[in-house]
Amino acid sequence: MVDNYDEFDSDVPVNYRGFDLSDVDYNDLSGLMEKIDIIHEDMDKIKDLSTKLIDIYETSGSYNDPHVGIYEKFLEEGIREYGEDKGREFIELLLGGPHESPKLQIAKAKALLISYWRLFEDDESEPIHPSQFEESDIFKTIKKFTGNKNLFPTLNSQ
Repeated sequence: MVDNYDEFDSDVPVNYRGFDLSDVDYNDLSGLMEKIDIIHEDMDKIKDLSTKLIDIYETSGSYNDPHVGIYEKFLEEGIREYGEDKGREFIELLLGGPHESPKLQIAKAKALLISYWRLFEDDESEPIHPSQFEESDIFKTIKKFTGNKNLFPTLNSQ
């Protein structure tokens, strides 16, 4: 998805990072754009962690290896990238703990990547209105994996 926002052409972006802001009140625009930026920062972390998880499991050679060691390796990577609390939180919330099977963790990571791609990177996807974000596939997928926790700022009300 390509942003069609050029700050010199318009005061209100038609497509800002996958969101259609064309009917947003100008007074609410700055705050809403900040929330969208936060969502994308968190989504980038989730996308990076998911990609790293898949790489770690694929380079381990077999899904049947004792996965606790692989999980610990992945947990260490998350902590190294995002710090003790945030790295552990993202990994445990999104993928479960070492009790989860590697196949299930990989399936979750792939589901996250596919959902993200469909909404934000597919050239055919249309920008969504901020009020529709909580109905998006990526939002619902993350809520399902986190036990209905919302990791993102609310875009419905300014």
